[in-house]
Amino acid sequence: MKKWNVKSTRGIFSSHIVKLEGRMSVNPRNNKEDEYYIASFPDWCNVIALTPENEIILIRHFRHGSREFEIEFPGGCIDKGEKPIEAAVRELKEETGYTGSDAVLIGDISPNPSFQTNRCYTVFVKNALQTSTQSLDDGEDIEIFKAPADEVAKLIQNGSISNSMIIAAFYLYELHCRN
Repeated sequence: MKKWNVKSTRGIFSSHIVKLEGRMSVNPRNNKEDEYYIASFPDWCNVIALTPENEIILIRHFRHGSREFEIEFPGGCIDKGEKPIEAAVRELKEETGYTGSDAVLIGDISPNPSFQTNRCYTVFVKNALQTSTQSLDDGEDIEIFKAPADEVAKLIQNGSISNSMIIAAFYLYELHCRN
């Protein structure tokens, strides 16, 4: 198999969070040309923070795509020049007021490689304790709660957690961190 040849690229839309472009590409199998749309987002991170009582920090906040309050792990965009672990530790503190120890990258995924260019990193933090208050961005309104890992699995199973990146992050946690 050969990679597809990109003949041209045109900008469609650009904002602080996404750049959308059309790419005219040639299929090497049949030489057919078509335009494919690519969304470039910043890389993201999720942080699975475990308390000394073996509970995972969760958040609930409104998501404009689903128009619902979603249960997720703390996380967000990785700033330019920032490492995934740094971003995860920062996001954990900003969104929840929690800090912890031994932050470690446990994996990364491609959210949707069919048209997105970014990665989503999952960081695990131990001994999470609330050390300050939330420091939310203007567009955030976040509720914090905790649950044992088995309860998080049930929330996924019953559909209360439906964000695919959160489910993938929990799977990485199950593979790498759960005893």
